[in-house]
Amino acid sequence: MIERARALDYPPLLVDALIVHGEALRQGWDPAARATLHEAYRVAELAGYTRARARAAILLMGLEGESQRFEAAMVWAMIAGALLLNNDDPAVALAYERQLAKLSFHRGDLDEAERAARGALASGRLIFGDQHPEVASMLSNLGAILLVLDRGAEAEEVLRECVARTEANFGADHPLLANPLQNLSAVYQRSGRLTLAAETVARELQLREASLGAKHPIVRDRLAFLGFGWLEAGDEGAALRAFERHLEIELEPPAPALRLVSELARCGLLARRDPAGQRGACERAAALIEVVSGDEARDPVILGVLADALISARVDLTLPWIEELLARALASARVIDSPAVEVTALLAEARRLRASGRVSEARRAIEAARGRSSAITSPHERRRVAAAFEQIARETELR
Repeated sequence: MIERARALDYPPLLVDALIVHGEALRQGWDPAARATLHEAYRVAELAGYTRARARAAILLMGLEGESQRFEAAMVWAMIAGALLLNNDDPAVALAYERQLAKLSFHRGDLDEAERAARGALASGRLIFGDQHPEVASMLSNLGAILLVLDRGAEAEEVLRECVARTEANFGADHPLLANPLQNLSAVYQRSGRLTLAAETVARELQLREASLGAKHPIVRDRLAFLGFGWLEAGDEGAALRAFERHLEIELEPPAPALRLVSELARCGLLARRDPAGQRGACERAAALIEVVSGDEARDPVILGVLADALISARVDLTLPWIEELLARALASARVIDSPAVEVTALLAEARRLRASGRVSEARRAIEAARGRSSAITSPHERRRVAAAFEQIARETELR
């Protein structure tokens, strides 16, 4: 298509062909997308096509943001913003707002992300109407931002509207429902509606499995979170089934850290019903310690789940590899400056020390956790950590 457009020597057609092809390459994470979109921008600039230049700049802004090349992304954002000053095409302006919301979110500028997402949603309603699928997509993006901002009630309202509109447009079994359902489950979990949270994860997982297959990496990873959802909700049987399904899936990338948390949780769930199975799970967990490294070893979500597993699971905390595991979790939590993960790991360390008879050291670990907990700003994390303190106090009789 591009070569035929070049042969015709008609710049408008060539620019459109380059933009369409560049966007397709970008969607497929093809490295050639950058060069293709750069060429689209240059051709549009030479021909004086301001609208096409803005379209290319917006796509480059999104591409660089997704690649975490934020300085380059911000340059393209400023170029696109300047080109849109005299723009009379609301669709191009909407595309800019949507990309700006995503870029700001990935950069950690959540206030700007919310402003841009709300602007895009308002424009989308005017352009497409409330019932359009694109409006549902914008609602999903805004809900994700509000969730990270810990504004649960607002996030729930937005995500519920997103789910309702998506169901109305595509039916209750469409895979587009998976992402808003995942975020909605987090809202329920944070507000203490644990059974509803687990049921929502189960529905999300069913949709992902139907569209991606039972052994897809996303399905595999969400099974671990489903297990902890049912564990929090008090359904140990459902939790054990989710963890065992997760551990059955052997795929690349291997994700040893998530396998590790499933093994640890399984250790606790098997404690009363299958001591031999528990020993096997602990042995596999010990082997996984050696291969958990890199980004996984520093992922705050994985570290938090890992430390939670050690607090909630009835694992023999005197096993030598537990000490190494907690040392790694604490070191990584400090590197990424995550006070919630650090506090949880300190409380798990207190359990380990108490189990080894080192009561005074356990007290010091609890006091260190109390001191660090003042740095936690998220209301959800504060509630979660408070519950962990209560459990540790009951178990160890240390206050």
